[in-house]
Amino acid sequence: MEAQVVTSGKNGRGYHYILANLGFSNMSLDRVTSGGANITGFQIINPDSPIVQQFLQRWERLDEREFPEAKNTPLKYTSALTHDAILVIAEAFRYLRRQRVDVSRRGSAGDCLANPAVPWSQGIDIERALKMVQVQGMTGNIQFDTFGRRSNYTIEVYEMKAAGPRKIGYWNEYEKFVYIMDPQVTNESSSVENRTIVVTTIMEAPYVMYKKNHMLMDGNDRYEGYCVDLASEIAKHVGIRYKLSVVPDGKYGARDPETKTWNGMVGELVYG
Repeated sequence: MEAQVVTSGKNGRGYHYILANLGFSNMSLDRVTSGGANITGFQIINPDSPIVQQFLQRWERLDEREFPEAKNTPLKYTSALTHDAILVIAEAFRYLRRQRVDVSRRGSAGDCLANPAVPWSQGIDIERALKMVQVQGMTGNIQFDTFGRRSNYTIEVYEMKAAGPRKIGYWNEYEKFVYIMDPQVTNESSSVENRTIVVTTIMEAPYVMYKKNHMLMDGNDRYEGYCVDLASEIAKHVGIRYKLSVVPDGKYGARDPETKTWNGMVGELVYG
């Protein structure tokens, strides 16, 4: 994917990619971000989790002669999910043992090619035990709903910065997305705060209009309307400076079928 984005020239400013996997920190995206593109991704492993920290410490202490890649291979989210899957199965069978539920076949092996398939007679008990599991694993809290789907878990949300992946928030099914204002992220965004953002717009009542006495004013003070007020409030909240720029042709933007160029606001965004 990275090579295709760079080759096609779609790694510049104005491009924003959202990567739909759960191991954002394992990915190498330097060639994409070097062009100015923004990348957002997700992480199921919390590196600050005590369980993860303990695992990594044991991982680094492994004998290199027996596990030559242990110290040089980063922890992948697929490995963490496999670890947690085994943890869930083990916990479910411990529960069945405490309940004295016999799930052994006692020598009567099943036929994998049976048609129709013959289900394991204790399968319902095992399914019920799996749904009752609630443990803390390498991917956080692990529990399931009545349909056997994982529930009550948290996914970290990251953005790729110049110094590497940076956590910007998290998502769970109750709070949805929660944005975290990290002081380090704020410092990195100082380059944005120290420049003026150009907001391209057109005259369209009641969104953007000239004030009656606009000839006596300068800059953004010449305008009024819903979008003007909204831009002002956003700038105050985020802490940026901006300049309203009305497109000369007063159009939203369309592509000329002959010249293949865009006019209006779209043209301003495409060509700067």
